[in-house]
Amino acid sequence: CPYCGNSVIIAKQFEGVLKPDLVIPFKYSKQQAVEALKNFFSGKILLPKNFFNDTVIEKMNGIYMPYWLFDCDSSCSARYRATRTVSYRSGDYQITHTDHYLVYRDGNMSFSNIPVDASLKLSPELLESLEPFDFKDGVDFNTAYLSGYFADKYEEGKDSTIKRANERIKQTTVELMRSTVIGYITVIPESSNIRIYEGRIRYALLPIYVIHATHNGKKYTFAMNGQTGKMSGDLPTDNKKFALITIGLFVIVFIIVYLLMRFVVR
Repeated sequence: CPYCGNSVIIAKQFEGVLKPDLVIPFKYSKQQAVEALKNFFSGKILLPKNFFNDTVIEKMNGIYMPYWLFDCDSSCSARYRATRTVSYRSGDYQITHTDHYLVYRDGNMSFSNIPVDASLKLSPELLESLEPFDFKDGVDFNTAYLSGYFADKYEEGKDSTIKRANERIKQTTVELMRSTVIGYITVIPESSNIRIYEGRIRYALLPIYVIHATHNGKKYTFAMNGQTGKMSGDLPTDNKKFALITIGLFVIVFIIVYLLMRFVVR
C-alpha cells in the first residue's frame, strides 16, 4: 500500500469481477519523475526561494490507479443568439449597424475512453489535471506489469461514477457545439438539449506517480502521469515576491498612463 508502506500485492484483488480489462504500462522511471518535478518547479517566479532545494521528498510511489472508461454516443440540439456589427462614418456621424441572428445547431458525437478515477485517496481535480492518456498503449491486464509498482483496486463502482462521466461528456458536447458557431461578433447560448446513449464501460489501471514532499514543515502532494510525464500539484506562493511584482506592475501601468495623458494633452 503506497499510503501505509506495506509493499505486499494481494493477487485476489485483481481476480474475477475485479480484474481490469486493460492497463497502460509506466514509461517513466522514478528518476525521470524527480527530474519532471524539478522542471515543474522551474520558471515559477512566485515560488519561495530555494523551494526545490529545500523541499524534502518523503515518498515517491508509482501506482496503477483504478479508472472506469466510458464509451458512448451523444446527440445535441442547441440554440444561440448571435450578432454581427458593422461601423462606418457618414458625414459627422459614426454609424453602427447590428444584425441579430437566431442560430440552431444539431449534431451527433461519439466518445471513447472517457476516464473517471475510481479511487477516493486522491482528489478528482488532481487526477483529471494529469490527462490525457494515450490508450493506444493500453494492453490486456497481466499481473507482470505490477512488478515494482503499487496497484490499487477501485473504491467507487462504475454506477457511482456514471454521473461524473456524463457531466464531462455534456460539457464537452456543449463546447464542441458552440465551437461551430463562428463568424459572429457575439454569441449567447440560449438553450441546449443533450442526450447520451449508453455504451461500453471498462475497468482500467493507469500509471501515476504520487509524490509526497515537505517544505518548512508543510506537506505537499504532487502527481505525475507515468505515461506522458505531465506533472500537477499545488504550489505555494511567496507573498513578498507577489507584493513586489504587483507594486512593480502598478508603477509601470501608472507611468504608461501618465505618459499617454501628457501626449494627448499636447
